[in-house]
Amino acid sequence: MHKVFTFLFLISFSRLTAQIYPKEGSKLNYRIVGFSFPVLPATGNYTIQIANGNQTTQSGFKKNILKSVNADKNKIIIEVPTFGTDYSWRVIDNQHNTLFADSIHHFSTSTSRNVNSDFRITVLENSGKYNNDYVFMDGTCVLYDMLGQPVWFLPETEYINPASAPASDLKLTPQGTITFLTAFNIYEVNYNGDILWQGSKKGVVSGDSTENFNHEFTRLANGHYMAAGNEIVTLKESNSITHFGDIIEYDPLGAIVWSWRSSPFFLKQSGIDYDHPPKDYLDVHLNAFYFDEKERMVYVSFKNISVILKVKYPEGNVVNVYGNIPTGGVKPANDLFCGQHSCRSSANGDLYLYNNNTCHPGSMPTVLMMKQPVNKSGSLEKVWEYTCNISDTLPQKQSDELHPVSYSFPKGGNVIELPDRSLFVNMCGAFGKSFIITLNRKIEWSARLESWNEQKKDWEGVNNYRASIITSRKDLERLIWNSEK
Repeated sequence: MHKVFTFLFLISFSRLTAQIYPKEGSKLNYRIVGFSFPVLPATGNYTIQIANGNQTTQSGFKKNILKSVNADKNKIIIEVPTFGTDYSWRVIDNQHNTLFADSIHHFSTSTSRNVNSDFRITVLENSGKYNNDYVFMDGTCVLYDMLGQPVWFLPETEYINPASAPASDLKLTPQGTITFLTAFNIYEVNYNGDILWQGSKKGVVSGDSTENFNHEFTRLANGHYMAAGNEIVTLKESNSITHFGDIIEYDPLGAIVWSWRSSPFFLKQSGIDYDHPPKDYLDVHLNAFYFDEKERMVYVSFKNISVILKVKYPEGNVVNVYGNIPTGGVKPANDLFCGQHSCRSSANGDLYLYNNNTCHPGSMPTVLMMKQPVNKSGSLEKVWEYTCNISDTLPQKQSDELHPVSYSFPKGGNVIELPDRSLFVNMCGAFGKSFIITLNRKIEWSARLESWNEQKKDWEGVNNYRASIITSRKDLERLIWNSEK
């Protein structure tokens, strides 16, 4: 009988420990931690205590308590102070004044080069309005709070590391996961960094050995995945290579359910003779897309010709061309934007983008919003524009009007409309600046992503291809709790 009781106790205890998070001995890549435990007893009155160090005795734990947080449920999110630290925790049942399961649990926060003293965010302006938000920075693959403190980082694996396979386009999905891409593939991970989904390594749409994923990867509201790929074409006349872009949609099982290739449009409808191309003609260079799921339109940006195509989904036909398709050796010209990145459709249907402004050397990038025409023959109408600046990120001697310096922003950058219609902007370039601006042109928050240059003994800006933002506490909590599955 004693053996049976012991066996049942061990099964019960095993089930209890299986419901405890963080799991015993976990090494976490984040400081905002989801704590959960079984509802035994169902008092609804708990205190979660966290202590520094790997404590094994109750007396040692008590001496090192750094946080005590009351909770009315068996799940709570608590932020711990630092990376690279051992922590212990326990749960007090306040109603019965007892220690839950009479045990101390343990976890640690890991660390990486990107969250230690080599990198930082310097907050330049902060009204406090967005202090509950968080931002992903591609330049470090880190999630920061709005005070500039790192709270999560993407763990390195054999597929993902800053040296050989840096990640970009990190962002939160509607499903409470994180997507990004590297030079080799597209990935979805959970809060712990576990790979949940990855793209195919076969080039079904591109006709190449791989799909050559690049620039943008997004999980849609319906659970599908949409990514930008690349089709490489050899031009007959010059035997040189040019690159067309394509968009590929996958279902959760990895099957291709829709695709769109730009080469048929440019080859057959644009009037460009690719068998005898102008010798100074550039690759079209697809560098961004945005799927407006409600309107069922895909906006596709081509940086090198300063053109955005509006493509009807799922038909795949181009319903509008914004910009000028180059023909007959004439270089593309566009009075509104040039070398743009990150085209999107706003809540009221305007087209907005990050205008790198590369046709005007020495000019700063702009954030541009344009009213779309009601028919194909109409033109875009500029309704709002903001000229970016970096004067607050430079030493005084460089920002002084008496010592003008010419800067360029040839690649990267993006803009995201927030729920209140303010805009979150990432400038990329060597200055690492991001900011939030209202439509009244008030800067609510700005910051600079920086790295320490040991040789110069100074901080310098980090090239940050894209950045994204979490604006909802509910979305953050979904991301955290999904990691426990």
